[in-house]
Amino acid sequence: MNKDTQQHSPRTLLKWAGLAGLTVSVVAAALLAQQTLRVGQGAQQHACDLQQGTCEAGDILVSITPRPIQSLQPFILEVRTDDSSVDRITADLQGAEMYMGQNRFSLAPVAGENRWQGSSELAVCTTGTMRWRLTLALLRDDRAIQHQFEFDAK
Repeated sequence: MNKDTQQHSPRTLLKWAGLAGLTVSVVAAALLAQQTLRVGQGAQQHACDLQQGTCEAGDILVSITPRPIQSLQPFILEVRTDDSSVDRITADLQGAEMYMGQNRFSLAPVAGENRWQGSSELAVCTTGTMRWRLTLALLRDDRAIQHQFEFDAK
């Protein structure tokens, strides 16, 4: 039997499969890290507390209801803007001081108005009160303007 027709041993195949799995894992981790780094970089940070009410940030008004915002309780995020050129709005909610998983969602336009709404809920935190970071991305002509807010919730 020549080298071209020899079959690989199960041990060799297992090594190649392990190497392929490791490569896929490294690439996936790198892509996830790159996406995580993009969210919030260059965002306009606003000191307004969404737990207290509607926040005005330049040309947008942002609110979350019902209040108080609490873990495992569905809420509605609403964004109003005077800019009719906004094509899409996405939201990213993350723990400000600890990783709480990914919570990204899109807002849908409300017909006939420059108003967008989406719904989600906060993950539960075993430490009691947690600081959350909301990053909104308003997309216009493939360009994103990001706004960032922080608030505490139980």
